[in-house]
Amino acid sequence: MKCPGQDPRFLKVEVKKCIKCGYAVEIFTDEIRVKCPKCKSYVYRETSSCID
Repeated sequence: MKCPGQDPRFLKVEVKKCIKCGYAVEIFTDEIRVKCPKCKSYVYRETSSCID
């Protein structure tokens, strides 16, 4: 059994704003963090565990 969000058939994209520069960054449900292409700082996705 896999955690929700790990199956590539059900990937979703979210748009998060970088906390440093405000740039809109795309982050997929299988990613925990991505680097902002504008200022190179990390943008984190809120995660939920399998226990939830």
